[in-house]
Amino acid sequence: MKRTVLTIISFFLVFNLFSQEKPDKMDWWREAKFGMFIHWGIYSVPAGYYHGQPVPRTGEWIMNHGKIPMAEYQQFAKEFNPTGFNVDQWVKIAKDAGMKYIVITAKHHDGFAMWPSKASKWNIYDATPWHHDPLQELAVACRNYGIRLGFYYSQAQDWNNGGAASGGKWDPAQKHGMNDYIDKIAVPQVKELLTNYGSDVPAVLWWDTPGREPNPNINHEQAQKLYDTVEKLLPGIIMNNRLGGGYEGDTEKDKAGKPKFITAWNWRCTTRSGKLYVMIFNWPADGKFELPGLESKVTKAFLLDDNKAVEFSQTDVGVTLDLPSVVPDKIASVVCVEIADAVAKVAPLAKEKSH
Repeated sequence: MKRTVLTIISFFLVFNLFSQEKPDKMDWWREAKFGMFIHWGIYSVPAGYYHGQPVPRTGEWIMNHGKIPMAEYQQFAKEFNPTGFNVDQWVKIAKDAGMKYIVITAKHHDGFAMWPSKASKWNIYDATPWHHDPLQELAVACRNYGIRLGFYYSQAQDWNNGGAASGGKWDPAQKHGMNDYIDKIAVPQVKELLTNYGSDVPAVLWWDTPGREPNPNINHEQAQKLYDTVEKLLPGIIMNNRLGGGYEGDTEKDKAGKPKFITAWNWRCTTRSGKLYVMIFNWPADGKFELPGLESKVTKAFLLDDNKAVEFSQTDVGVTLDLPSVVPDKIASVVCVEIADAVAKVAPLAKEKSH
């Protein structure tokens, strides 16, 4: 088992939503199971506040929810200068935690490109004092650590370059046609993302907010142009189900049209000095959870959610946790197991059964 740091910041665990319909394409994803989703952009500057007042439900949506004019929002770029950016540290955190891939917001709904895009000056190189390409730096670091890199791209909504806007547009400067945006911004930028960083990057392309009938943000013809671009340049890439225009992507849906969780594992474990963090995805009905092969002496166990103690018993073949009947989190509950050793001692065969 690896020594890792369980970091809960603005990173999201992206679970295995993808189907098994394309086995050659999906094998690595199903094997990976565990990754990091990074949201990062100009919205980090206002950090949820506009004119000194908090904007509800903000994050990357602050421009929309605060109805900030384009010219005013674009001024935030002048303050975006992340000189402390340490890409090696980011990727090492993912690697040490057992993650196999990273997906980062290359462009979110505010239309800001996190790379030096030739299609729009509204990008991290031309609009900020930083003049870097963090996607390039991430690509290099991910290769060094054996991590796959994917890009999120907001193909339908773009509040600065044209495109749709949830709830409607609020600034006369936003009145650009959707077709013009697709042809002059979205398609050229997707081409850049698929060709700038090598044949292995991106491994995943994550679309978002296509909207719903009868008033979708993007129609079939517009989505077709993006789909054709991807199929021509990187046909082996994995795409999620949010392109729009009727494209389902590499996902399986239930009868209600919602993505299914295809869980090929029941739990995952990360560690740091003297502690194990057991993430349980499938809560046992009888409350008995087996942690096989742990040879280090367990001194304490408790729920990370509320610090309530968890009873346990230990034998030569492992540890049994007596879990409460109420599940703390329906997706992933975490039990912290404290051990006497700084680095956990685990029987060799148990390492193969950790999922």
